[in-house]
Formats: sequence, structure tokens, C-alpha cells
Amino acid sequence: MVMSSGNITPRLANAEMGNPLGTNPNDLTVDDVTRQSGQNQYSFYGPWHVIPNATTKFIEIDYKTSDDKLGDFRLYNHSANKSDVVYSTLSLSYDPTASTLTTVIPANMSEMNVLDALTGYSESALYLCHRLYYTSTARNSGSGYFQTLTSSLGFYTPTTVSGHTRTATRRVSSTQIHNVDMDISGMSGTDYIYVDTYISNSSGTELLRLGDSDSDGHTTITMTPYAAPYIYGDIAPFGSGLTGARVALYTTNSKCSEATIYPSVGATTYSFYVKIMGQDGVDTKLISSTSGTADFRLYHYNHLGSLVETIQDNGNTLSNSAGIQLSGSCLAMQYGHYIRVELDSVTWGSIGTACP
Repeated sequence: MVMSSGNITPRLANAEMGNPLGTNPNDLTVDDVTRQSGQNQYSFYGPWHVIPNATTKFIEIDYKTSDDKLGDFRLYNHSANKSDVVYSTLSLSYDPTASTLTTVIPANMSEMNVLDALTGYSESALYLCHRLYYTSTARNSGSGYFQTLTSSLGFYTPTTVSGHTRTATRRVSSTQIHNVDMDISGMSGTDYIYVDTYISNSSGTELLRLGDSDSDGHTTITMTPYAAPYIYGDIAPFGSGLTGARVALYTTNSKCSEATIYPSVGATTYSFYVKIMGQDGVDTKLISSTSGTADFRLYHYNHLGSLVETIQDNGNTLSNSAGIQLSGSCLAMQYGHYIRVELDSVTWGSIGTACP
């Protein structure tokens, strides 16, 4: 018989026990049932003890125990998932002038029996370790890492079952999310960091691996530098008499040229030429404003797309034959920063001649 939801179900056919375990159901004894290799070692509840394989460090069932009993199948999860990293690949952006990047490399512990497998270790002595490499070859060989990051494992109290062999009173939390400060001083342009994640002691010594293959603990991070700071013009949503009217920027007061402006990193001032360009049929033309009526608003954003500041540049007079200069002070322009230039208000003048 077997325990099911706390009740005893008598006269259970061998096939009903053997088939879910993936074994021949004939002639099963209590000892046979509790020691079948088809059992899921990741389920927190079961009649066994688990250990790390001495060579691979993957979790496995220790069949040398002698206190197995059918009642220990209560709350057993035959479909428990193996542990692994949540993301096998990640894409992160970084500031090329920074030396560290704070991020999260999560791991899914599912029902991993950490305390049971690592006999003699207390909760406070166990860590989630991320070891960082510059190449996948180095990661696969476990040598040549450039940084080791450790964070204390999180635990919680599981559902207890009276009389169960499973005596551990604490269980590792399903998802481990820890902030880590990665060393990015060796990054150049678009680069890669190869991460190996496992359970360790405080010094990063490997004690127990995730899942059942090395790839279950591997994350490859694509590192992309933030773009250099830039300034660009927005549309001009007013009745200008031109279709597709836009705020066009350029480095000089050229009539027809336009381009994105790239200030230097750390710049605290801006200076560029602006005009309103649009289409008059097939021709590209500029439009002027009456004297002192063109007001511009500059929106300064950081690498996260968050607004840093708003700059008002009022009282300008647009020309229909060339750009006019806008200049002033701003907060420091860093990697990933950008300024969007918007026409805030205007009283339109006349449309100029077509660009060549």
C-alpha cells in the first residue's frame, strides 16, 4: 500500500507504482519501490537522501540509506524540475567609462535538496556563486576566471509531513535573485562575459552544480556599450504649410544639410543650428517665423530613457534660407544620454525657395 494525500490506499497494483517510476512493475518490494532509479531526485520529498556526485557535483540519489518507507512518498513530486539558470543568454548595455555594472543573474532552484545533499553545511555557509570568464573555452575548463561573485542562498520553511524521513526543516527558495557588481573594466566595444553558476562556500569553492549538465549553470552575456551622447530634432506639429515638417539640426547654418549632433562625453553645453524643414510637393523647403516667436524645448534623457532635465530656449527667429544657432548649458552628457529638440511654439512666417 502507499500513502496518498495522507490516506492509505490498500491493494495498490504493482503497475500503479512501477509505471510512474519508469520500471518493471513485477515483483516490486517496498525496498525496490523506494530505490528505483526512475525517482526524481529534485523532488524535496521522497524516501531517499541525496548527495553530490563526487566527480561532477550534480545532485543524485544515495541508495545506501536504510530508512526508506512508502509513507515518504507523501508530497513527492515525480515531475519536479531540475535547477538551472533562468537565462542561458542575456544582453546588457554598459557605460564604457565605468569599471563595474550592477545587474542580476537569477537562478531557478526549483525543489533542490541543498541542505540534504550537503550534509554538515548550515544555511549561512552556503552561497550562490557566479564565476565570470572572458571565453567559453575558459569557462568549460574552469580555469582563467576573472571574477567570483557570491551571494547567500535564500531559504524558507517547507510544508512538514509528520513521520517523514525528510528531516530538513529548511528548503532553498525556488528563485534566487541577487544583485551582483560585475567587473567590466576589461570590456571593449561589443563583448561577452561567460558565467558559470553553482552552489559554493563563501570562497566560491564548488559544492553542488545546478541541474544535470554543465550547460544548466551557464549564462552567456552579450555586453553592448551605450551609444555616445547625441542630439536630434523632433517633428514640428504645427500648421506650417509644409508636409512632414521637422526640426532639422546641423553643425553649421547650412540651408539644406541636416544631421544628428554628437557632443563630447561629459559636455555641459550645447551648440548647433536648427531650422524647420518640410516638403512642398516634391521640393524640400524651409519656413521662417515672425520675429522672436520660435520657442524650442530640449528634453535631456539618460541611458535608461529617464528625463534628466528640460531646457527652454525661447524668443528665436527662424529663417527660411538658413539655420539659426541654439546654444546654452545642460547637465553633463554621458554615454547613453540624448537630447530631443522640440518646437514648442511659433508664429509662422513665409516658406523659402527649394533646396537644390
